[in-house]
Amino acid sequence: MTAIKFLKEDNSLKDHKNKNSFSENSIFEINPLNAFILKDTGLSKIKESINNSNFSANKIVSEITNYINIHNQQELYLKFIEFIEQVGKHRSNKAWEILFYCHELIINSFSGFNQVLIIKIFDKLIAMLNSGYDSRAGEALLLILSCLRDLSIPSSISQQELNTCSVTCIQTQLAIREPLEYLNIIDALAQNKTYFSLKKQLINPDWSFLESKNDSRSISCKLIQNSIFLLCNTEKHLFSRLGINGGLTSNTTFKAYQMLFGDNFKLYKNFDYSPEQIVEILKSTKPSKSNPVQISIHYTDSGSHTLHAVNVIDFDNKLQDIRIINPWGREEIIDISILKSKIFFIISTSSCDKNIPRIPDKFFNTDLKSQKLPWYQFSFISKKMDINITNEKLNKYLNCLNLEQKIDLIISTYSFRLKKKDKFII
Repeated sequence: MTAIKFLKEDNSLKDHKNKNSFSENSIFEINPLNAFILKDTGLSKIKESINNSNFSANKIVSEITNYINIHNQQELYLKFIEFIEQVGKHRSNKAWEILFYCHELIINSFSGFNQVLIIKIFDKLIAMLNSGYDSRAGEALLLILSCLRDLSIPSSISQQELNTCSVTCIQTQLAIREPLEYLNIIDALAQNKTYFSLKKQLINPDWSFLESKNDSRSISCKLIQNSIFLLCNTEKHLFSRLGINGGLTSNTTFKAYQMLFGDNFKLYKNFDYSPEQIVEILKSTKPSKSNPVQISIHYTDSGSHTLHAVNVIDFDNKLQDIRIINPWGREEIIDISILKSKIFFIISTSSCDKNIPRIPDKFFNTDLKSQKLPWYQFSFISKKMDINITNEKLNKYLNCLNLEQKIDLIISTYSFRLKKKDKFII
């Protein structure tokens, strides 16, 4: 039975016009950074595509079939048909939406998944359709729809009205980097089971989202965001108590990365690097759709979103801008000149700052003890700074210091004997 014939015979996959429409939006429309919001991404892309009058299940299957035939991927075709047949058995009016996500996963794979991996994803989703889930997780088909949407269009993963930007960015990275692990985690959590991850971490379900009547996140977001938050905090239901009023700190976010992705990560803060240096570090991470890099930026001047986590998926050196996935369910382009004054930290692999000049602690400590620093003038009365040193030379030296070294410098120069003009370094 061909896919098109199957669809024609299956009433649950008939044209959805005037019956169903996709209404979920990126709930935040604010744009204080003058970023260019890409309307054909994330939740907007889904809404525009599915609500389009030309949308039809048969048309989508025809496109998938033609694509698979052109690329000679018959094994993938058979697996896709098997998955659609299993979906059809559930007789849900959401089956047409699942078809759209299949189209995006196979033809427009955001993360560049190959045929073998997509087949494994369909295998796992078929198994999940037949799993016995906890009633609190809702209908199995809706959970599969939510997971498939996450994998096919990761920029649609949204925190909605909660302050969960950091865990939402981590969720997006899991969906992109480890799609099968992502499905395994959600599968276990929806069954109210503890999951033992690939990185040997126990991930426990947290159903505290049931306590809120205003939580509009998808079911996959509710399950995995709460569990990641719980993984990093020992208190039970800390998410429900703090999730609306405060997210993860930079150190707790970094802890989550180590627990979920391994030890080969480093937290690069703007305290340790100049704006130019931290942008160079971001550039050296080589962010892409398959290699998202989480950063934290000062997104608004005040309010709950002053510090906001996003995933960088492109660094355009020619145009001098970056492309991000904003966990409000959209993608944006931000100018690097704006980024320099707004970026707070980067989380990436531990060698991304290898080209940034640093002064090793042992040399710095020796210089500090002997006062052989570039601005010191030592006398028997007090320590003074050489105010004739050029700003260029001074800044070059200071930019080679990390936060701890800068603190030591301030302590070493602190003296009531110093005049105002001598305190330039502080």
